[in-house]
Amino acid sequence: MAKKTSSKQPTRLIVAASDHDPDMLYATRMFVPDPFIWLEQNGKRMSVLSDLELDRGKKQAEADEIVAYSQFEKELQGNAKRTPPFEKVLAHFLTKRAVRSAVVPSNFPLGYAEELGRASIKLQTTNGLFFPEREAKTEDELKSMRRALSITEKGMARAIEVLADGPPLTLAEVRPPLLPGCLGAARLHEAPVFGCRLGHGAKVRSSATGVRSDDH
Repeated sequence: MAKKTSSKQPTRLIVAASDHDPDMLYATRMFVPDPFIWLEQNGKRMSVLSDLELDRGKKQAEADEIVAYSQFEKELQGNAKRTPPFEKVLAHFLTKRAVRSAVVPSNFPLGYAEELGRASIKLQTTNGLFFPEREAKTEDELKSMRRALSITEKGMARAIEVLADGPPLTLAEVRPPLLPGCLGAARLHEAPVFGCRLGHGAKVRSSATGVRSDDH
């Protein structure tokens, strides 16, 4: 369920990949590798996702509304042959939502900001944390941190066991995408629950010497 906020608060905007941006991850609670749009307007939170992430977003993301990026892209493209750039679609989306100004994180991309300026949309960066409440962990977050630490301990113990008892391994075999902390989680089938994520296309398999990864 999405978090409710006061309608008196200013419109807020994030454009980032939640895989790398802690504010976007905090806002949506789902990992997305590519930049997407998050908007909070009149107390309601919206995520604009690609068609690839749309179904997953409807199940996982904390939002009052999930909409398809392709909808606004097609509106803007019209009969043109060339697909409009992301920043143009962003400006089109905000204009349709009657956004004239918004508060953004201090790391908001300059190129997007310049395009929004040309569309007469004013931006103001935050002075400090975008979500001040991130400083205090919730009980659920603390529980997840404790469980993650437990998994990491198991993973390190298993990594030591694999390296000590098995044949010599190359650096490529022990480095990411299979992080040491994921060894125990993968073995216990807990990795998807705690965000202990392998590289894209990585598979985990068991062998006589322990758990290994194949990255395709």
